[in-house]
Amino acid sequence: MYFNIKNIYLSSITRYRKEVFDIYINTCYNNLEIRKKKEVEKTIKENINQNLKDAGCSHQLIEEIIELYDTGKKEKIKEILSVHRKKILDNEHKAQKQIDCLDFFLYQMEKEDKKKWVKKL
Repeated sequence: MYFNIKNIYLSSITRYRKEVFDIYINTCYNNLEIRKKKEVEKTIKENINQNLKDAGCSHQLIEEIIELYDTGKKEKIKEILSVHRKKILDNEHKAQKQIDCLDFFLYQMEKEDKKKWVKKL
């Protein structure tokens, strides 16, 4: 009789320990999954941040876009980035016109120098 009670007692302790262990393992697994998700999210945000820096976005604009990303407002992000892209492209066109003006001026100077050189001959 004592042996049966002891076995029942030990088996109930073993079951309890197993349940506690299972809860512990599940908690650890869930915490690991949460950490993995946070790490992936952190990596995504770091990539977004670096990409926007490389694109010449201001710190304020980067923060705004990351905040919009966190709230899932991707259409608003596309809208803001399209405006920023247009500004960059406008500046590029302006710079190209400035280069064209300098090239024309240099061409005119070379042309004048050739005329003077030919006159001297």
